[in-house]
Amino acid sequence: MASALPHTEICLNMNNHQALKSYPIGYSLIFFSEFISRFAFWGIQSLLVLYLVSHFSYNHAEAYGIFGVYASLSWAISILGGYIADRYLGFRRILLFGFTFALLGNIFLLTQEKTFLFLGLGFLVLGTGLIIPNNCNMLGTLYEPEDARRDKGFGTFYVAGNLGAMLAPILLGYLNEYLGWTWAFSVTGLAFVAWLGMYVYKRHYLSQKGNFDGDKPRISFVPFINIDALIFLLLAFLGLLTSCLLQDSRALGYTLALVSLIGLIYLVLSLMRHDLKERLNTLILLAMIFFVLIFFACEFQTLNSFIIFMREYVNMHWLGLTIPVTAFVSAESMFVVILTFLVANPLWSYLGDRQPKPFIKLAIGTLLAGISFLIFAYVANLAGLGLGKPSLWWMILGVAIISLGELFVMPPLLSAMTKLAPPKIKGTMVGIMYFAISISGFLSGEIAKLTASVSNSASAYESTYLKLALFMLLVGGATFFLCGVFKKRLRFS
Repeated sequence: MASALPHTEICLNMNNHQALKSYPIGYSLIFFSEFISRFAFWGIQSLLVLYLVSHFSYNHAEAYGIFGVYASLSWAISILGGYIADRYLGFRRILLFGFTFALLGNIFLLTQEKTFLFLGLGFLVLGTGLIIPNNCNMLGTLYEPEDARRDKGFGTFYVAGNLGAMLAPILLGYLNEYLGWTWAFSVTGLAFVAWLGMYVYKRHYLSQKGNFDGDKPRISFVPFINIDALIFLLLAFLGLLTSCLLQDSRALGYTLALVSLIGLIYLVLSLMRHDLKERLNTLILLAMIFFVLIFFACEFQTLNSFIIFMREYVNMHWLGLTIPVTAFVSAESMFVVILTFLVANPLWSYLGDRQPKPFIKLAIGTLLAGISFLIFAYVANLAGLGLGKPSLWWMILGVAIISLGELFVMPPLLSAMTKLAPPKIKGTMVGIMYFAISISGFLSGEIAKLTASVSNSASAYESTYLKLALFMLLVGGATFFLCGVFKKRLRFS
């Protein structure tokens, strides 16, 4: 008994010390997982179109199509990544698998050989899809439900992702501009290696809740085979399948259409077991998700057609410096963070209960996207006049406006999800949202192809951006009108 008392006191003191820490043990591993995964995801996306056109001599339409498939599959596989973690692997192992596949894909890209191009992109897509949805879930296991540090921890976690998204296009853009593709891809590869090294030394700090819960069902129909090894092999096969889809955008288009139809049938059958109010709430959420779909199909042009348009038609010189076009991709993430703290949060705090209803916010966001594309069309018009390359600041203004629009689109949807989604299909509705963004990625590639239809001239960009502007302005205006007609139905209070 005498020897047990000091040990108990030491344990209590250690527990009190941990309670006083700002972040739980293991937090740094998840922080860097989010930072590195977003860094690589946005960094490689920012380089992809330029890499395909400059290094492999793809024409613009082909490069835009490949980008659309890459962006689409990255979001679609994230749904599968969350499902596998929940049902079979747990968050710890799924992150390990994700970084392993991402590193493998990065190694293929480093060869800079066309033979390995799609293998590299396929495994990068797979790794990204396994990592991104599970970082947040793994972080949640580090906190007890009543832990007062939870909000602060998730706030810092959010900053990590945005820092990665902002820094990657700038750093990789300059490395590629002055040192070449090898250096740019080497940085992302080293980042993956660094995280895997951290995992080896710090994995024991992660919560055991991040392991698979043995009470949940696991595969049991394959005897004498380790379940984790089997799933790893199946995922590797999925990476190979993904590399095939990347080479045929039409096949992905048919696949997305088929999955959409099956998902719609499943949702209708599920709603038959819910009351009228829950059905109406689900329909409202689906309408909101439609806004997200069309918004991101437009906004993803910053990663796609803008890259070629700015390289060829926009003056990228400022204060004697040549700014890599890929660095421009960082502007969107930067404006989202800045405008959140300088505009959105103060505005909603000031308005309080008087702030616009969700569909009014969606309409405003859509109108802002339309205005931004009017600016982009104007820049293309200036470029087509042959009076010199327009200023970069016009493009920055347009991106600032569409970034503000994003703050009127995504937060209202996420908030409405927590209020309106029927409890039994909350996960399904989140999956539908991710799938909608996946469709946005595919559509962004198809839209970008329109800019390559007239000998890649500035007039093709002007025509395409003007059509997008008019479409978004029409949808936003029509939404304002319908909100007046259905005002009572759309009041969520």
